[in-house]
Amino acid sequence: MESSIDNRLALMKRVSLLSWLEAGQVATLAGRAEIRHYAEGDVIFEPGSPGDGLHIIADGEVTFVSGPPDELEHQSASTLEAGATFGELSLVDKQPRKSRARAALPTTVYFLPLAILEDLSRSHPEQYATLITNLAREMARKIRRLNQVKLASQEAPAQT
Repeated sequence: MESSIDNRLALMKRVSLLSWLEAGQVATLAGRAEIRHYAEGDVIFEPGSPGDGLHIIADGEVTFVSGPPDELEHQSASTLEAGATFGELSLVDKQPRKSRARAALPTTVYFLPLAILEDLSRSHPEQYATLITNLAREMARKIRRLNQVKLASQEAPAQT
């Protein structure tokens, strides 16, 4: 995927986390985003690495694995595709990563370091408040989805 400013801006306008920001702020973020390319299998981050910003998948897929690396039966995995974001929690708690993120395909990610988002909080606090409100909505959606999956697995009849 070509990573011109127009392409970054078009994608970032569609990302739910950024969708309610003013067009000028989205354009500023798009212009400041770091473009990172990963080959299939490349590790994006490991458990324990710093939560240092927001990732937006421009192209490709990213798989997340959590659980003890030496106990495959206790690991869980999920995959996100183009247009999805990850690393959102670092905007709130700045805690180390809990999972391993790996490019499942050749992948391009637009990365917004915390420093850029902290600049937004100082220069446009109302826009930053909108971003954090969108983050809360996104986290609520993810929690509801996880609860539905958990409920469905508890209600499913045992396979014999």
